[in-house]
Amino acid sequence: MFPQELKCPLCSLTELQIGGGMVSCLTCGYKSESNRYLNLLSIQNYSRPCPHCTTRALVDLEKTGLYKQQGPLFICFSCGKSWLPEEMDYCPECGDPQPREGFQELIICRSSVGFYVCRSCYNKTCSPE
Repeated sequence: MFPQELKCPLCSLTELQIGGGMVSCLTCGYKSESNRYLNLLSIQNYSRPCPHCTTRALVDLEKTGLYKQQGPLFICFSCGKSWLPEEMDYCPECGDPQPREGFQELIICRSSVGFYVCRSCYNKTCSPE
């Protein structure tokens, strides 16, 4: 579980824990499923598949306007895993954020310069059918 500076909808304090598909407040005892909490904040449209747990609950807090220059920028509201801005990039093929170490160079033909895509897009492009 990961503590994050997000406000509890009941007590308005920033004692939320995220993990196990739940969001809970350490102060007042508020509990909610992660997807309901994303709906409550109106940020469900910003969610992407998490590279750690694969649940569609990874949110780039900067894009939502919730990032306050402290802590991680990318947080999965299901498993609680988080990444700093310098640890993630967006895949140019699928558009999903991924940890930088998960990118592989994709070269279309021998005479062209390659570009880096996430492991999933690389496997889709380079796997024999």
